[in-house]
Amino acid sequence: MNGNILVSYKATIMIVDDIPANLQLLSSVLKECGYRVLPSLDGRLALNALQNELPDLILLDVMMPEMDGYEVCGIIKKDERTKNIPVIFLTALDGKEDENRGLSLGAVDFITKPFDIPIIRKRIENHLELKFIRDRLEDIVQARTEELLQTNIELKKEVEERKKAEELLQASLQEKIALFKEVHHRTYNNMQIISSLLNLQISMSNEAKITKVFTEMTDRIQSMAQVHQLLYNTQSLSSINLKEYISKITDLLTRSYLHDPDAVKFTLDLQDLNIGLDTAIPCGLAVNELITNSIKYAFSKGEKGSIGIKLSMENEIIEIQIRDSGNGFPAGFDPRKSTGMGYRIIFDLIEKQLDGEVLFTSDTGFCAIIRFPDKLYRKRL
Repeated sequence: MNGNILVSYKATIMIVDDIPANLQLLSSVLKECGYRVLPSLDGRLALNALQNELPDLILLDVMMPEMDGYEVCGIIKKDERTKNIPVIFLTALDGKEDENRGLSLGAVDFITKPFDIPIIRKRIENHLELKFIRDRLEDIVQARTEELLQTNIELKKEVEERKKAEELLQASLQEKIALFKEVHHRTYNNMQIISSLLNLQISMSNEAKITKVFTEMTDRIQSMAQVHQLLYNTQSLSSINLKEYISKITDLLTRSYLHDPDAVKFTLDLQDLNIGLDTAIPCGLAVNELITNSIKYAFSKGEKGSIGIKLSMENEIIEIQIRDSGNGFPAGFDPRKSTGMGYRIIFDLIEKQLDGEVLFTSDTGFCAIIRFPDKLYRKRL
């Protein structure tokens, strides 16, 4: 550290020496260098003075009566207020053992007597510079620590605020989920009521044609109702499991049309897929029509057969195959020219609503293939 910095800083140095001549000499030299001096003739006076003022550095004589420099240094280094003040011992001793003892007590240096003034000045200057650098670093660390603590407090507050906001959002979401589930549940119940009324009408009708129409209407309503029931029972309100949906439709139609469950053997090969609500209802209605068609028309009276249903997806295209071992189409029959409502429903739902395609083959038995894009997958992209 250069002299200008020391003079401008006005460092305060305490000198503790029981020999007045040494005290006067050092005080004079240090004052000439611009330092402020606190002189003390013994250790007790020095310790008392430290209660009122803290110097930047202490020059401490080792050999003093009553309380020597080692004892004074030990007291200084045990006090939280004074432990960081640099202590330089002044001594006529030159043994390594004495030097090691002083350094172990916390002293930073030794100056031997008789004094070499230029060396004293340089050592004091060096140790003050180190102290000022250390103090500056401690100030920086303290400031940074306080800044980090404040930042931590602010971050903790922000985290708590976000947590509260998330809890409110979660509560709001759960409320909406409960509401939507209730809507789907009521829709399902209303459809069940409509189905019950239609079944009542069927039981009261003696006309086969009317009974046939009402039965088909009931099956279509049940197909749509299953979507709402599945949504009510799932965690998601935007998609349903198509594998489970087709299985339920198959079970409903089996109970509706087959008096002998063993008359037709169903084979299901269904990939585990989820589809959106806007896709599920038209898809389910189309599957309902195709399975109904196979159950009702594929087999001669009393004849047993099989119906296979396969669900798969490849390259974002969902494909459903419904194949039976029955009689196939009559010669010259074209489903696209059919006036029956069932085929019109299938083409409208798959090709117009789902942007898909419908294919039929009738070489051995009957096979319908419907394909449509996975809109739920595209939404995820």
